[in-house]
Amino acid sequence: MTKQAPSPDTSTSKNVSFQELGRDCYAVRLKGPVGETASLTANIGVVVGRKQILVIDAGPVPAAATAVSESLSNKFGKPVRYVALTHFHARHGLGASGFEGADVVVSDLTRRMLADHGSDNRQLAARRDRSTFAKGTARLVEPNISCASSLSLNLGDKEVRLMHLGRGHTLGDTVVWVEDARVMFTGGLVATSNAPYCADGHLADWPRVLTRIAAFRPNAIMPSSGESAIGTSSVTRAVEQTRTYLETLKDTGFQAVEEGANLREVLSAVDQSMTSRLKSLNAYDERISVNVARAYDEAKGVDMPIIWTTEREASLMSVLGDVAQSSAEKAVDADPAEAAPADSASHVEESPPKQDKTAETSQTDAKPACEDDQLEETIAEDEKA
Repeated sequence: MTKQAPSPDTSTSKNVSFQELGRDCYAVRLKGPVGETASLTANIGVVVGRKQILVIDAGPVPAAATAVSESLSNKFGKPVRYVALTHFHARHGLGASGFEGADVVVSDLTRRMLADHGSDNRQLAARRDRSTFAKGTARLVEPNISCASSLSLNLGDKEVRLMHLGRGHTLGDTVVWVEDARVMFTGGLVATSNAPYCADGHLADWPRVLTRIAAFRPNAIMPSSGESAIGTSSVTRAVEQTRTYLETLKDTGFQAVEEGANLREVLSAVDQSMTSRLKSLNAYDERISVNVARAYDEAKGVDMPIIWTTEREASLMSVLGDVAQSSAEKAVDADPAEAAPADSASHVEESPPKQDKTAETSQTDAKPACEDDQLEETIAEDEKA
């Protein structure tokens, strides 16, 4: 996609700088190594109020978060009061302990995922990216504030809303909406310069969440990884590009499974259906195999994504060969450990029997998502309850 010109950076140290997204809203950038760790490979968002600061996602290591915290103190002279985690992936939350004294805020579903799989997730992330997690000092921080569907935080003169708009990138995704600046921090739900990471996603539900995001008409968005989109046209392009990728993955993958294709054949069909623009996105090659594995499973009626392990990746590689090898070695948003059932993509037979049409995706583990034209009314009712 055509990349927009970034806003000027306002530096506070030689390594940490801030890209302005809107009034009092920033995307943090780290320009070099921080402490004994590698450069930050995930985005950190900042909303500055009159009295205190909200940080969105904490990065993969405490050293990076500590550097950001010190720069925030030097630049704004205000404490970090809250750290909101948009989802449970280790790469975006393990740095939370670097923001000492801050309350950690998540959705109820993300809190559950962290409790059930956080430790395994950290270990798997460290094995996949040894340079970033070199010292292994990151400790899990238990969230002390959570919400079922929405929550408002008052930063003194600025109200910020955290909302769970439905299942998408993960089970418990949260977006952070700053209405007066029309800025939204979207976590892994919107992919700007990177290909979406769908291995823990809900492909049937995700496009509806994109529609809900677009309904807010944000002027800027910051994803959990990749470039921020600034300006309404750039935001629209990013949302629609993500939608196109997801629909191509789901529609082509589901059709191939219905026709009796095995996993390698589904991968080939999906890859051939992707446009050249989608194939040019960062991390396309690294993510296509695990994304197709999720599409394969969902097409066969596996509603909840199967947790990724080293063993599951090895099984996937044995089916897909070199393409899967590349995916397993380079994918950076991997998930916690849990064995995959024998009928999942990680244990697929080369010629599986043709399957019946997939059952409707269930919302039993999440709050029922509201209709698009009733979104704000439903959120308001949730807050009153």
